[in-house]
Amino acid sequence: MDESTRQQIERARYLPGEDKMRESLQIFERTSQMMRDGIRHQYPEISEHQLQQKLYERLAINRELEVDRTHA
Repeated sequence: MDESTRQQIERARYLPGEDKMRESLQIFERTSQMMRDGIRHQYPEISEHQLQQKLYERLAINRELEVDRTHA
């Protein structure tokens, strides 16, 4: 995660409910697009379906890592 995303997350923590949700969706969209770009770079010939599968796999790994961090 880059520094600007970290700062955006930190700012979003203090927003009221609806604004926080909107900001969270923007952060997710930007982050998932960066992940898609990375997958495309790593696998230039990947189909759109395979790209989605890889993205879901990486999101699941990130979720597991986040759960592990919160329980450590």
